[in-house]
Amino acid sequence: LGGGEGITFDRIEQAIREENADIAPGDAYVTVVYAGPLTSTGRDPEATRKGLEELTGVYLHQQAVNKTVNRSVKLRVLTANTGQDMLRQLTAVRKI
Repeated sequence: LGGGEGITFDRIEQAIREENADIAPGDAYVTVVYAGPLTSTGRDPEATRKGLEELTGVYLHQQAVNKTVNRSVKLRVLTANTGQDMLRQLTAVRKI
């Protein structure tokens, strides 16, 4: 996904799903939940930019742990959409 060009929530979330799917049955893993603004109420792409940057960082760390670092425990990532300005954080927490 290098360079940042063309990076979207759809691409990052798909990459995370693929990393999660690569964890084999019987592999030891921990699950972390990224809770952040994955959608906005308007059409301003800047409203969720920070969330996209953060989620991209989470994915890159997941990939490093699962693929490039010799670790016995894998990292599984789930997402929770808190909405623009974290307005739906209670809803997201309840679903977790």
